[in-house]
Amino acid sequence: SGSGAANPKGMKKVGVASPANDATSKRVRLSKEWADVDLAAQYPEEFKNTPRACGALFVGVMAIYVLTMHPSVSGGDNGELLGCACELGVAHPPGYPTFTMLGWLFVKILPFGTPAFRVGVMSAACDALAAVFILLATQRWFLLSLRADAPAEEGAWIGSIWPALLAGGLYALSPLVWMYSVQAEVFAMNNMFAALLLLLILRFNERRTLKLACAGAFTIGLGLTNQHTLLLYALPLVSWALIVAPGTLATPPAFAALVGSGLLGLTPYVFLILAGNHMPLGSWGNTGTLDGFMTHFLRKEYGTFQLYSGGDAQQSQTISSTIRYFKQLTSDSLYVGGPLVVAGVVFALYTWRRDRALSPTIPVLGSWMAYLLIFHTLSNLPIDKLPIFLGIHMRFWMQPHIISFMLLGMGVKPVMTRMGLWSREPVISAVILALVLQVGLNYREIDQSSNTHMRDLGRAHLQLLPNSSIMISQGDMVTNAMRYLQRCEGYRSDVLLLDETMMTYPWMRDVQGPAMKPWGIRFPNELHSPQPRRDGYTMEQFLAVNGRNPAHPVFKAGAWLGDMMNMPDSGVPSWKIQPIGLVSKVIPANTEMSAAEWLEWHRMPGRFPAEPDFFEYDDRTWEWLMRRIVLEWRAKCGFKLSNVAVELFDEAVLKDAETELRDILRLEEIAHGHEAKSYILADLHNALGMLTVHSQAFMETPEEIRTSNRRISFHFSKYMALTQVEGSDSGQEARLVKFLDASPEYDQPIVPKGQKPIDKPPPAEKAEKSKGKGKKGKNKKSPKGEL
Repeated sequence: SGSGAANPKGMKKVGVASPANDATSKRVRLSKEWADVDLAAQYPEEFKNTPRACGALFVGVMAIYVLTMHPSVSGGDNGELLGCACELGVAHPPGYPTFTMLGWLFVKILPFGTPAFRVGVMSAACDALAAVFILLATQRWFLLSLRADAPAEEGAWIGSIWPALLAGGLYALSPLVWMYSVQAEVFAMNNMFAALLLLLILRFNERRTLKLACAGAFTIGLGLTNQHTLLLYALPLVSWALIVAPGTLATPPAFAALVGSGLLGLTPYVFLILAGNHMPLGSWGNTGTLDGFMTHFLRKEYGTFQLYSGGDAQQSQTISSTIRYFKQLTSDSLYVGGPLVVAGVVFALYTWRRDRALSPTIPVLGSWMAYLLIFHTLSNLPIDKLPIFLGIHMRFWMQPHIISFMLLGMGVKPVMTRMGLWSREPVISAVILALVLQVGLNYREIDQSSNTHMRDLGRAHLQLLPNSSIMISQGDMVTNAMRYLQRCEGYRSDVLLLDETMMTYPWMRDVQGPAMKPWGIRFPNELHSPQPRRDGYTMEQFLAVNGRNPAHPVFKAGAWLGDMMNMPDSGVPSWKIQPIGLVSKVIPANTEMSAAEWLEWHRMPGRFPAEPDFFEYDDRTWEWLMRRIVLEWRAKCGFKLSNVAVELFDEAVLKDAETELRDILRLEEIAHGHEAKSYILADLHNALGMLTVHSQAFMETPEEIRTSNRRISFHFSKYMALTQVEGSDSGQEARLVKFLDASPEYDQPIVPKGQKPIDKPPPAEKAEKSKGKGKKGKNKKSPKGEL
């Protein structure tokens, strides 16, 4: 059966109901009409080159992945996952035990590269295997379709391996998949399990044996130890298998074997229980207890059926996100994917109608549609609020990509047949050309072999800190970059890294607390909460018992959690922060950091890493977010330097401040220069205008002052145009601009020489005394108009 030839001896055609059949259920009809198929025996020539094609695909994809691999830590959860792999810790829910243990093995056995690179090689191998499984599954689906399609003449070229190679190769080298195959992330492993499950369901469709079903159950169980979204694939496939083969699967012994196979696949979760007894710093949860394990396994801290636990979650995005997915699929498949996928769907449905007994169309398309609809219904990331959330959301599109590219491969034959091109030379040429184009068009964009931005970000946060400091961090990207450096490379492990978000869970005190004794950490209550609660402590209370030990100074990376809740004084009214680079020093509110001390911090080398190129990374990437963070903190330090320069009234410091702000302005204009209103550009222009006013005290010639007055007018004009502050067009800047525009040749300083510029006017009697006092005792007339 399955040859596509007419049935001898008048036998009923397989897959077509006889007239004698009454309105029995589809389940019974399909099960009775099915016949065992041995594709390898029917098409020996088609499978002769399959091993070589698989080997070539795996080696070629792996070579490209390794050449474009991240050399160190990347963004997102990467640093946390790596830290757990290096120390056999527990990652965020659901724990990812298989990834952690295999990652640890790769760190130990590979003799080259950083720990991040070694675990990245593991991810690359997983997606390269996924490509091979896609090739094998697509080839089998293609050959099964010959039963319903016009049968090939004896000796005619069938060419099943080439559409299959196109499907696997284009999938592996599509930008979305490629991007997550060159870094240590869990998605590549999930892709591998999903692709293997599809291959097994096609094999089960051909030979419905309990052995194949148990292999599928084991794959599902093992896959769930990596990512739970595999369930969205598995449920439709399992349901279909139970419907079409109840005699094989629905007996008590068979059911017991299936359950046992699934549980065997889940055994890596035992690691979470064992790891709960040592839990290195940075690990999640309290998995050493049954309640803690179940909380972690079910993702209760995030919401079991949610991606996002924030207060700004976005619901009802099923249709819009599905449309976004197909747009991404089109761009990921050289823009020919759309028509080919449509052709593949039509061809699959056509062959199903002709041969319902053996066509795998229903389970495959059912799994595809179920994933897209259910995932996009449950996903609640605020993707319309910030593009970075869309980037996070897109990572989960790699699973439906597996079936999409299989359908793409299935659509090649009907399209090329319609064009009169289905023969050996045109097909092979088209497949090779498509794969070469996929690599050539995307290589430069995806190549991360020189991307060390996240490593540099983590180093810049840690390297300036005094020994045995305490770093309270907020934000996954920054925290995980530091965590990787500490846990995997041993860099600045003398610094205690406290994730403020993790402090909001009770297990932080109970499980991680004992490991913090070298830093003298004491937890005032069970868990951290910016808002007062019976079992909680505020950051104000935490700092009261941990913030005054000079042996362990406290620093802050990112915003306070209270900032995110719009609390007054960030929820820590007795404390303030002083920016000294990418981090801030936390000091009591009633103390001051002297200008000299701050300048000493400011002049340390390596305070800021190089910003990622604005044109190289779009706003859905972690590098884009890093650029925003670096420029934000450079601006904060630039404004602080301006204040110090004014306080010291030092010409050299004033020039340093102006140089720093001009460089920040240049970089910010690249991103925001097109905006009609921009608070950051407005603030920078305002600060530069004020600095120029102060710098006039050190100018000697009228020409210098005249030029500086024009700059002052320019900066304050830009400030008024860009600011979003109401009333700015009638403030002192507006009056000054009006005066200078009316007097373009004005060559006197805005503030008379010898009078130190100040932000607020002094009391009337002091202003009167200071009026006209020059640097050398000479009186100077003040400019027209009162400023």
